[in-house]
Amino acid sequence: MAMAGVNLDSLAEAYVVLEPQIEKPKLRSLSTWAFALELRRSL
Repeated sequence: MAMAGVNLDSLAEAYVVLEPQIEKPKLRSLSTWAFALELRRSL
């Protein structure tokens, strides 16, 4: 799940693009958690 070498802007941009396409609540929660984890790691 780790995204080595991906900068924060690219990650955020990808998330904004993909998030609306995530229909299932479980998947949405998982992706949000993964995004938050990557965000925290990047700071």
